[in-house]
Amino acid sequence: MGAGRKQKPLSNTSKHYTAVEIEAKKEKEKKLNDFVPINKTPPKYLPENAKKEYKRVIKLFGSLPVSQLDQQILIQYCDLVSEYHDISEEIQKIKDELSGGFYIDLDKVLTTKRRQKIDIFKEIKSHASLLGMSIESRMRLVPEESNEEDPFADLFGGDTS
Repeated sequence: MGAGRKQKPLSNTSKHYTAVEIEAKKEKEKKLNDFVPINKTPPKYLPENAKKEYKRVIKLFGSLPVSQLDQQILIQYCDLVSEYHDISEEIQKIKDELSGGFYIDLDKVLTTKRRQKIDIFKEIKSHASLLGMSIESRMRLVPEESNEEDPFADLFGGDTS
């Protein structure tokens, strides 16, 4: 299968599929539930902040088809969040030291830490998107709930429920 647009669940697409395409897509979506579920417990080697984030995110996943295959991305995401918090604390300590007087060396360290923080934030954003944690990525995963009646359902005998 070639590269192309990112796939969406059948219930979240507006494309008009043939009956064969619909059946194939349903089978493919069913297979998402065949994978081994992701561990609810964070790995022991993660820092404490990362473990807390892991537990928080696992609860938020709810019914999304997240499996063991996604676990390494989640671990990296949580580790990055932990690093982000650590660097934020380091930056605050440096700012506190700088407020006492202007020190060129501390200012250079502060600038370096800020760059690290920005780089980590970019990685967090990337990992979050891979895990369906951004609005855009969730929109592709979660089916739309439509209360609108299909005007063609009566004409062509479709189900209106």
